[in-house]
Amino acid sequence: MTIVEGARKSWIPRPAKVIDWSIPFLLKPEFKAAQLANAFLVENVPYHWKKGRVEKC
Repeated sequence: MTIVEGARKSWIPRPAKVIDWSIPFLLKPEFKAAQLANAFLVENVPYHWKKGRVEKC
């Protein structure tokens, strides 16, 4: 598994109401029980990507 982490500063999460969502990847049978846990509005947030790393599963 390759992991790439996004880092941000000074972000205060603001919950967002989700009216409808569709992510084709999550429509696969193995994700049948998946459910949306939360959603946040992200705007004007300075961020950067950390160097990726590989971990064995």
